[in-house]
Amino acid sequence: MLKRLNIYQGIHITVIILIVMIIPRLIHLEDFDLHGTLIFIGSTGVHNMVIWVVCQYFLTHKCISKNSLKVLLAIIFGTIISTLIQIISSYLFPFETENAHLWLSTLTKQQQLLMYLFRGSSFTGLIYFIAYNISLTGEKQKNKIEIERLKQENLEARLSLLKQQISPHFLFNSLSTLKTIAPDNKTKNYVIQLANVYRYLLNNKDYQNQNLVSVTEELTFTKSYLYILTERFEEALQISIEVDKDQMGKFLPPLALQILIENAIKHNIVSMDEPLNIRIYNEGAEWLVVENNLQLKVSTEDSLGLGLQNIKDRYKILKNKDISILQTAESFIVKIPLLN
Repeated sequence: MLKRLNIYQGIHITVIILIVMIIPRLIHLEDFDLHGTLIFIGSTGVHNMVIWVVCQYFLTHKCISKNSLKVLLAIIFGTIISTLIQIISSYLFPFETENAHLWLSTLTKQQQLLMYLFRGSSFTGLIYFIAYNISLTGEKQKNKIEIERLKQENLEARLSLLKQQISPHFLFNSLSTLKTIAPDNKTKNYVIQLANVYRYLLNNKDYQNQNLVSVTEELTFTKSYLYILTERFEEALQISIEVDKDQMGKFLPPLALQILIENAIKHNIVSMDEPLNIRIYNEGAEWLVVENNLQLKVSTEDSLGLGLQNIKDRYKILKNKDISILQTAESFIVKIPLLN
C-alpha cells in the first residue's frame, strides 16, 4: 500500500514544500514565533501528506482511464479535503501567529471559505503536478530499462539461433558419414531413422507454438521414432498402427503422437514378460486414438501430467476442442480430435 501511494516520495516533497514556505518566516527573525511555526509545520505537513495520498490515489486508479478526468477528480476531492483540514486547523489552533489571527479577523466567513478553497485547489494542483511528473519520469525510466532488456534478449536469441543453425548441419553431416561407414544394413537403417526423427524435431522445435501438421507427416515421423524404440525394447514393445487412408489428409498438432507414446512407456512396465502394446488407430473421421494396455510401474517418476496438459492446451488454443482420456482396469486410452 505504501509503495503504491509512494508515501516516502510524498514525505520528501512535503519537507521541500515546508522548507520553501518557512523561509519567509526565517527572513524576518524579529517577528519569528517558534510556537506558531511548529504549529504551522505540523498542520501543513499533515495537510500536504493527505493531499498527496488523494492525488496518488487518482493518479494510479486503473478504473479511470482518462488523465483529464483523473486531474479533475483529484482537484475536486483534494480541494474539499484541504478546505476541511484548514477549517479544523483554524478552530484547533486559532493563534498560530498573532499577525495571521489579526488578518483573518478582518475577513468575513464567506471570504475565509473562498480563501481556503483557493488554497486547497492551488495546493492540490501543485502536488498533483509534482506527483504526475515523478510518475512520468519513473515510467520513462522503466520503459528505458525494458527496452535495454529486450535488446539484450534479442541479442541472446540471435546468438542462440546462430548456434542452432550450426549444430544441425554438423549433426546431419555426421549422421551421413556414419551411414556411409556403417558396416551393415541394420546400422545404416537405424542411422537413417534417427536422422528422420531429428529432422522432424528440428522442423517443429517450437512445436508448442506451431499450428498443425498432416496425419501423414506425423505418422511418418512416428514410424521412425517407433523404429528407434523397438531397437531399444525389442519384443517388449509391440506397436500397431491402423489409420484409414481417408484420414491421412486431416491435421493434428505436431509431436502429439510422440508425447502420448512417450507417456505410455514412462508410466508402464516394458519387459519381455509383460510387453507393452500400443495401438494407434482412428475412430471414424473424428478421433485419432492412442491406446495401451495398463501395467503401471510400482514406482514411477514424478509427473504433473505436463505432456497431456500440453496437448490439451494446444487443442484448446488452436480449435477450442478437448481431448478425451479414459482409463479402465485393462487399458489407458487417449483420443485426440482430427482437424480439418
